[in-house]
Amino acid sequence: MEIIANDIHKGNLLLVNSEYPLLKEDCHDLVYCNDKVRIKKIVYQLIEMIKEDLGMQDDIVYVSGFRTFAYQKKIYDDTLKTHGQEYTAKYVAKAGCSEHLLGLAIDLGKKMDEIDYICPELPYDGKFALFRQKLWENGFIERYQVGKQEVTKISAEPWHFRYVGYPHSLIMKNNNWSLEEYHQHLKAYDHQHPLRYKNCTIFYLKPLEKVNTTASCYQISGNNFDGCIVTLFEVESHE
Repeated sequence: MEIIANDIHKGNLLLVNSEYPLLKEDCHDLVYCNDKVRIKKIVYQLIEMIKEDLGMQDDIVYVSGFRTFAYQKKIYDDTLKTHGQEYTAKYVAKAGCSEHLLGLAIDLGKKMDEIDYICPELPYDGKFALFRQKLWENGFIERYQVGKQEVTKISAEPWHFRYVGYPHSLIMKNNNWSLEEYHQHLKAYDHQHPLRYKNCTIFYLKPLEKVNTTASCYQISGNNFDGCIVTLFEVESHE
């Protein structure tokens, strides 16, 4: 089988920030989490599965999911008018620079009578700690962590999660890497010298670069700036 790095602007691992804006929003495969919030179907299904497994269906609410360019601009402009430049720069991305355009980012909050829709509360203790751990295990990262502000250019957002898929979420957690740092590390791994994690083989391909593989199960994602990440999965035989 031949794998070609033919779309660097598509996939679960896209890096979207002020340096690498998104070319267009991704409206494909969106579902409603509630009457206002939409998100990619896989993201919604996984979060609902975790909530059900932990008996937390009534503890967590969907605050913000997919956004269009126009809506992101409105949020930015409204926040700028209400809270000023310093606050807005910390917590709200400009149109084109927000992960919410992907449909893979979700803001979650603890169910309360009043919710701050820019900075919702989501605790780190109690049953919420287990909920967070399950998110990491199922392909989500806490995108803007404490101590990573210099790298991400966004203040810590304990409520903002991004789906990147397994095993990437756990590799980032185990190494305390932001998505920016992860992509920089992946540039060092090509198909001849890949990164290995349990039953997975991961490597970087330059645009239009080709590689042959005998793997029957794989995923490929662009990084949104200069190449693609290939993830090969070793499937156990049960014969």
